[in-house]
Amino acid sequence: MEWSLKRFTWVVAALFVLGFSGAARAETSEEARAYFQNGVELLTETPPNYQDAYYQFKLAYEKSDKNWKVLGNLGLCALKLERDAEAIQYYSEYIEKGAGELQEEEARQIQRDLLLLQGNMAQVEITSDVPDLELSASRVGSSAPAQIHKLTGGKLTLSLRAGTQEITANKEGKPQVWEVTLAPGDAKKHTFRFAAEEGSGAGPQPKGVSASSGEPQESPKRSGGMGPLRIAGIATTGVGIGALVAGGIFGLSTKKQEGEGLDQADDPNVCRQDGAGDTVCASSAENAFDKARTSAMLSNIFFIGGGVLATAGVTMIILGGKSQPDDSAATLELAPSVLPLGGGITALGRF
Repeated sequence: MEWSLKRFTWVVAALFVLGFSGAARAETSEEARAYFQNGVELLTETPPNYQDAYYQFKLAYEKSDKNWKVLGNLGLCALKLERDAEAIQYYSEYIEKGAGELQEEEARQIQRDLLLLQGNMAQVEITSDVPDLELSASRVGSSAPAQIHKLTGGKLTLSLRAGTQEITANKEGKPQVWEVTLAPGDAKKHTFRFAAEEGSGAGPQPKGVSASSGEPQESPKRSGGMGPLRIAGIATTGVGIGALVAGGIFGLSTKKQEGEGLDQADDPNVCRQDGAGDTVCASSAENAFDKARTSAMLSNIFFIGGGVLATAGVTMIILGGKSQPDDSAATLELAPSVLPLGGGITALGRF
């Protein structure tokens, strides 16, 4: 929804020359002209300061007995600040009252902007147990600064641009944040509750968590919760422990087969019949030692793999259960070790 330089020049220049010249100038107070001039200068800065210009034009509009020609600049500032409901109101009134005086191309451009605004809007109804609560709204990824709004009688309906919006309510240094993703045409509701928080003595709510009436919150961040990372860590640790157990079993088998090889070293041969009926003999001790080497290799593989998986799983459990790093918290590290005919795992920690 970008405005061309030509469109921007129309609004500023037309209002500056026509809105406050001739007969209109005689009926406009010096204060109104000063506010208007301030707004024009703020718009012509590089980059334009839409936030401050918006308030200067609002004052110029009020002090000039609501001269309709100020509405074009108000609409421009409201659009850039994503105060879309106001932009629609200002532009609609500007076209209606300026019929016959506006350039045809300018009027067509404003009509197109109105269609874009209307097609990308969503409605959000905010309620609170604080009747005059002040809140700010900002769209994630937008260059527009956060806009301030105030509830009247504990209720406010906002028309917001589609996207992910962060709405923050703050009462006496106790902020609550509601992050919501809106699609065009959406209508959603949310309640900020501070009474329950004051009764429980709770501190400020973390981002994405607020005391609303049974409405699910998006992206909660609670310390120690069973989040996806922690669940994955538990599963990974389980697989790792299973692999370590298998490594231990193969390690015991290695010792047993080594013993058998030594016991049978003096036996001449162990013979068997092959498929052709011939007798084939192999050294009993060599067979036992071959099996021992195979078991040792498998034991090492399971010990190493199990150690890595268990270490990764424990790390995920710790990270998944904490919202912030804590240098004083207990830690646990598992380090696999490899031996010629087996393996093991060493646990190092701080408690």
